[in-house]
Amino acid sequence: MKSFFKIVFGSMVGFLLFALLWMFIMLAVVGGVMASLGDETHPPLKEPTILKVELATGVAERVSNNPVNYLKSGGTNKPTDLNTLLKAIRRAKTDDQIQGIVFRPGLGTAISAANTEELRTALADFKESGKFIYAYADIYAQNPYWLATVADTIALQPEGSVDFRGISMNILFFKELLHKIGVDMQILRHGKFKSAVEPYIQNEMSPANREQYERLAHSMWNRIAEDVAAGRNLSRAAVDEAASEVYGMFPEQALAHGMIDLVTPEAGFTAILLDKMEVEKEDDLNMISLADYAAIPEPMVKTTDKIAVIYANGEIGTGKGNETEIGTENIVKALKEAAADEKVKAIVLRVNSPGGSVLTSDIIYHEVLNAKAQKTLVASFGSYAASGGYYISCAADRIFAQPTTLTGSIGVFGMIPNVGKTMHRIGVHADGVKTHPYAGSPSLMRAMTPAERELQQSGVENIYAGFIAKVAKGRGMSTAAVDSIGQGRVWSGTDGLRVGLVDELGGLEDAIAYAADKAGLEKYKVTEYPKQKSTYEMVLESLTEMRADKVMRTLTEEVGPEASLLYRTVNDVKKANGMVVWARMPYGLVTE
Repeated sequence: MKSFFKIVFGSMVGFLLFALLWMFIMLAVVGGVMASLGDETHPPLKEPTILKVELATGVAERVSNNPVNYLKSGGTNKPTDLNTLLKAIRRAKTDDQIQGIVFRPGLGTAISAANTEELRTALADFKESGKFIYAYADIYAQNPYWLATVADTIALQPEGSVDFRGISMNILFFKELLHKIGVDMQILRHGKFKSAVEPYIQNEMSPANREQYERLAHSMWNRIAEDVAAGRNLSRAAVDEAASEVYGMFPEQALAHGMIDLVTPEAGFTAILLDKMEVEKEDDLNMISLADYAAIPEPMVKTTDKIAVIYANGEIGTGKGNETEIGTENIVKALKEAAADEKVKAIVLRVNSPGGSVLTSDIIYHEVLNAKAQKTLVASFGSYAASGGYYISCAADRIFAQPTTLTGSIGVFGMIPNVGKTMHRIGVHADGVKTHPYAGSPSLMRAMTPAERELQQSGVENIYAGFIAKVAKGRGMSTAAVDSIGQGRVWSGTDGLRVGLVDELGGLEDAIAYAADKAGLEKYKVTEYPKQKSTYEMVLESLTEMRADKVMRTLTEEVGPEASLLYRTVNDVKKANGMVVWARMPYGLVTE
């Protein structure tokens, strides 16, 4: 018995020592990552300097402060926060020590069309100060190139390219796959354009879906082409020709057709900067990174008045919500806190969502009404604010969107998978009893009866009627008018303005300025919601979520972004345990 207790005690001590060692290792790693993310404060600039804007890791609506998210690359895969970029560019415009900006997009810079527009507008405003913007890259992807066309000079590496070839939108269809495994997806929907269900019941786009895709693609392309034409002093026909002939694939052709100004190795680009800054050696060239510049303390604004920016980012789910998902608690809590804070004089709801759960959307909608009753509430749309994303925004006092924002998609659908055939193939059957006609329905093990389908369809129709009634009330339109532009159709921000879904074309800063003006504020601070948790809390949560995150990363990196979209879709249906009613966009958005 004594030897037994020795073994048990020894094992316990060993386990505790291992746990302590692991904790110290994690703290060291997390500390190293946090240090690499540039949290330290930097002194003000004292000499003429160039602001270096590098977007190698992409641009996000709001960047998580959780260091565990960046452990894989030691902190190097942290994207740049959109608002940080905008504030830095606005500040650099009036900073006497900042002489200009060097824009360096990375090989795989991920930035949405709407965020590209917002940054391009900020850079164009920066140029109004008379300062320069130079761009240099090994390869320009299409959106980074669009952004770079605001620059005075665009330079390209001799073996590089400009990937400028127009817009393509593609959908994966799973009908045959589901048929092969014996799954029959039963569909309920309202809206001829509500095509989110098409991948499960068809092998190609319906005419209505093709119509809206083509309209959307051309609307977005028109915006890109017009900006590129203006920035490069080209005709619109020349821009379309450059895309059709793919001139950007070869540096010499890109140069000959006016897409770029210079083909040079990096040393040649550095020589241009030396000449511009009137210094002889590269060591004398003062440059500061965006992260370091943002870390320089700004002059204190002597006021207690605030504008609250609430980030509603991600799909609308049924859980509590987090930084990448809108849930039943995170946005509701943020709206309540902002509305109750006497120092907050106005609220900007920044929406970047394709939609999702109708129930969660309705919960947030009513909280928006409560907040709006207490203070000015403005909506600002990011890359997309569609379906449920529009649902939660339609009551706002004013709605801002970028021309390339995807919005609308006012429609509802439900999916009920029938996996009975699959179960029968492996020898699983179901049987049972019930006390009433609709008890136990809908069932995953059999097809719906006509009566059950009629009941479920009436539920979808009722939700759609409520959806368009809310939009009609918020937008000052009739339900018939909303229905005519609804039916699940997705609109660009430009078309959304034309049909009455949007009030004004503009970005987050435009929305904040409007909110401040309506609240009568000249001086104010911007405070962000939902409040981010402490590092300790985020690390603990991340350790429990690493498995799912690893699955998503593996799918995206090894198979492609389409695979991770399929995984999420199947997982949504699985979690529904029957029918779930969604107000969601008809496709997932895959960034370049």
